[in-house]
Amino acid sequence: MAMKRLSMLRLPTYSEDMEMRRFLELKLVMSYDRKDLKYKECWFAVHSEWMNRWVEFVGKGGPEPGPITNHELLDPGFALGDDPNRIAFVRPGLEITKDFRFVTPMVWSVLAALHGPGDAPPIARFILDIYSEAPEDVSEVLHEAKVQATGLATSLREKCQVENK
Repeated sequence: MAMKRLSMLRLPTYSEDMEMRRFLELKLVMSYDRKDLKYKECWFAVHSEWMNRWVEFVGKGGPEPGPITNHELLDPGFALGDDPNRIAFVRPGLEITKDFRFVTPMVWSVLAALHGPGDAPPIARFILDIYSEAPEDVSEVLHEAKVQATGLATSLREKCQVENK
């Protein structure tokens, strides 16, 4: 009898308040955007077209940008098993701002946690030059930021949930 009564209960459904999401996401990303890095941190490249879609999303009410798309930054011969941090795999002739922007590890990690990292691996550099030396192990560089960003993204999404009526 109790099972029958329980099945008649309607559980609430939720949707995301996109205006709140946009506001909180922009605030979160801006709080980790810096002009300098901490010791042993790296810059992470983000394709400018994706970054422009993200700005449209948070600033102008546009659609979500989808997963980060860095394929255009990689050499056409790049295969998914290759190491993206070898300079040879970055497409020649890339220009900062025009083709990509560099962000801090926390900004990269927050954006990846909220929108997905895409299937192109992260491109990390110690200085603001995409053709410069890269870290040996990007996952090690990202470990701390990734853990923190995952928690922040979950918290942000929870704050944006509103009950459907």
